[in-house]
Amino acid sequence: MRHSPRSQQSRAALLCSLLAAACGSDGANDEDFGETSTLLMGELGELGELKPTVSSLVIENSGEVLIYMSSAPITCAQLMVSRWLGDVEVGAQVVEVVVPSELAVDTVAVEPGGAEVNYAAGGKSSAYEVGATGGHVTFTKGLPGSVEGSFSATYADAAVSVKGRFQAEFCAGGQGY
Repeated sequence: MRHSPRSQQSRAALLCSLLAAACGSDGANDEDFGETSTLLMGELGELGELKPTVSSLVIENSGEVLIYMSSAPITCAQLMVSRWLGDVEVGAQVVEVVVPSELAVDTVAVEPGGAEVNYAAGGKSSAYEVGATGGHVTFTKGLPGSVEGSFSATYADAAVSVKGRFQAEFCAGGQGY
């Protein structure tokens, strides 16, 4: 069946409205993602292209808000154990966002005294983490309870970057990785 050009345009417009990403918007640059789940995009060097995030938790420790987003399941009970990263599934991708507690209410630059965006592989020590050299973190909802927002980070290796949105539930008593 042959469709008229007008019919094809209408179908394309409908498809674009349903699948904005297919029409040039990657979603990570939008302030309002229209959803409240965690979605990350990018490339993490030797760890490869970002895998889907299955766990997002936030802790507050020593004057900092720390958000952990992982491609393997992590639980609050795991985060309560010091050096928990070594117990995460080998090869999992763990992205860590760290912001001083008093700044975790707005947009914070990735810089000394500001935000950090790090990543590391599960099953290893945090000594293997890689830290961002630039970017920003924006909070649209802060503690207590959960945090929501977006971030973008670049690294010394220009081929490495991560951006996306987060929603993380609070884990009382959690430890940094």
